[in-house]
Amino acid sequence: MQNGFETERRELLAALYTENFGNVENICQRITAKTIRQSFLTEVDQKTLNQILHSFKRFDSAVKTHCSPSTFPDIRRLRQKMIDIVRQQTRDVSYVEYAEWRDKIELSDKQFKVLLKTVASLQMTVGCSNFCRRCNEWALPGVRKQFTFDAVKKLIERLFKAGNDEFVLYSASDPLDWHDGRNKITAILQFMAARGYKPRYGLLTKAPRGTESVMLALIEMDADMAVSMTAKNRTKIRKIESQAGRRLSVQHDSDQLLIPAGLDEDLTTIKSSITDNYGAEITPEGVFLIIPTFTSALNPTGQARIPIHKNTDFFMPLKTGRNALTIEYFKPFKALNHEGREFFFDTLLEPQIENILSDNSSDTVTPPGMMNLREYFSTYLPEIVMRRRKMLRPVIKKLQQEILHPQIEDKAQRKRHYALFKKKVNNYLEFCRMESVIQFKKNALAFYLKEIADYLQHHPNEREIIKHLRKNDKTQYENKFSGMFDNYGDTIENFLLETDHQVYERFQFLIDLLINNPFHKAIKRFIDTNPVRYDSDKDKFVKAC
Repeated sequence: MQNGFETERRELLAALYTENFGNVENICQRITAKTIRQSFLTEVDQKTLNQILHSFKRFDSAVKTHCSPSTFPDIRRLRQKMIDIVRQQTRDVSYVEYAEWRDKIELSDKQFKVLLKTVASLQMTVGCSNFCRRCNEWALPGVRKQFTFDAVKKLIERLFKAGNDEFVLYSASDPLDWHDGRNKITAILQFMAARGYKPRYGLLTKAPRGTESVMLALIEMDADMAVSMTAKNRTKIRKIESQAGRRLSVQHDSDQLLIPAGLDEDLTTIKSSITDNYGAEITPEGVFLIIPTFTSALNPTGQARIPIHKNTDFFMPLKTGRNALTIEYFKPFKALNHEGREFFFDTLLEPQIENILSDNSSDTVTPPGMMNLREYFSTYLPEIVMRRRKMLRPVIKKLQQEILHPQIEDKAQRKRHYALFKKKVNNYLEFCRMESVIQFKKNALAFYLKEIADYLQHHPNEREIIKHLRKNDKTQYENKFSGMFDNYGDTIENFLLETDHQVYERFQFLIDLLINNPFHKAIKRFIDTNPVRYDSDKDKFVKAC
């Protein structure tokens, strides 16, 4: 699931965090040698290498103090290689035709049909003329590759024919950067208008240098457009507004941004995700699955990008905006197979486990409308169970309205609807009985501990990164529970279930035990004696048969 340099990036961070500077030197040498050998580096690889260079800059003092002098020529060679690539690629901008791109991604017709339904972003250019220092996407400096006008038209046409109107025309890019000859973004909007294509989302731009006339043309067209305001473009935007005689919509202003990102990433804290879309991304270089993550040293762009290729056997259903906030990242995902049929995973994906390990329940980490893990565990509290009991009558009434439609005349269909109604009522009643709720809570804990233990056993570098990111919270839980835990001996179950109001905190304490020792015997015994699975129909963790 990782790109060409991501393994080395995480390995380097683990070595820096643990102050293993001998390993830092070896990793630096490997990265430089691997980079120098490449005649071409993808957008993803270049972003990762920029993050690697930022890591060296962030730990500059420690590296200078503890690494041998031979390390610094390697870092300089790596930096110079990146500079040379920018110069060469921005000088010789390449254009990608639709047929060339379609052949390169090697998806079957069935896969491609499913892909189109799940696309959240169509990135028309690789690189951005703005490449803002605070760019959450770590956008590459300068446009170096673009889809042709014909390719953009064909992709848009296929997306709309697939019933997808929720994609945006940018990602780590600016839509106003795109051009093919005399055709600019206005030509794309005119093409869509002529075909009756009405996208749900508009354009978001920084108004790149030299695009003032394009901005004025977009305003004249009354295009659905917003600007991302920064100190650099504020004067330009005000001038454009003065010429147009109207104010532009501002989606966000850098003076109001609360979440530093991009090169401001300090590699020691956990911040909110900057991505609110689940689905796929099309770029001139390929296609990717997009899964939002917390923004941290594990995932500096606030998302996991998984390459899609001919062996891809699942796609993420498209969820954008507010709809994406309803996805509970700590439960097995619903996905689509290569034929478009829905299914649920039996386990969590790696980015989900990294989210759980990064979730500190801070309001600044979890955006409004998204449930975090602490809130999820609160659903097992006795007072919440009592509240559900009190809501039984209105819940049944709502289910009746949604399922038992009086206009259904077919007897067999009425029977199926009644069976579904009965199933949902029984499912709700199960979560109103405290003895059942206690078992469901125990099942959930066993499921999460198993997923976390399995992940940590096979990801030593990530384990060191997570240990570093959690070090402050670790002290809090250790001071609170270590003595108490020792009194329970090997009885994890009693430690977890003794109280209703500290389940989340005690669970976090066990996570820290696993981070220190992923093979912890007492936790393993609890996992082994409580085999569970996720029941997607009930939306609960139940005993495995």
